[in-house]
Amino acid sequence: MGSAPDGTPGGCWVEVISGSGQTAQVRRFLGPADHRGSLSAEYLGLDVKRVVAGPGAHVMLYCSNNEGIPAIWLAPGQRVSELHTLPGGAAIDSAWVVNHPPQPGQRGYERYSAQRAAGALA
Repeated sequence: MGSAPDGTPGGCWVEVISGSGQTAQVRRFLGPADHRGSLSAEYLGLDVKRVVAGPGAHVMLYCSNNEGIPAIWLAPGQRVSELHTLPGGAAIDSAWVVNHPPQPGQRGYERYSAQRAAGALA
């Protein structure tokens, strides 16, 4: 796997953004890795509003306190401009960043397949 123009291996990362314009704060989390609890306001010290998946990243956003709640998947290069809560009101506080889509039997596969079938993945 080569490096992306930004120097990250294969562009496998997710950026979380707080604020807008000149006051925006950006944090980048590299993958493949499970960043459990790393997106929480308590951990980051900021309120995440937008999320961007790197050009080589498949990103599962989820709530670490209740993994029974369906996650939200982002395809490579996909952006979420208004990050809200998960179904049931659970806050997104974690991101699983991988360099391939999930495979059958793998964590998050069912939700990924459902989003893809609904046309929600780019």
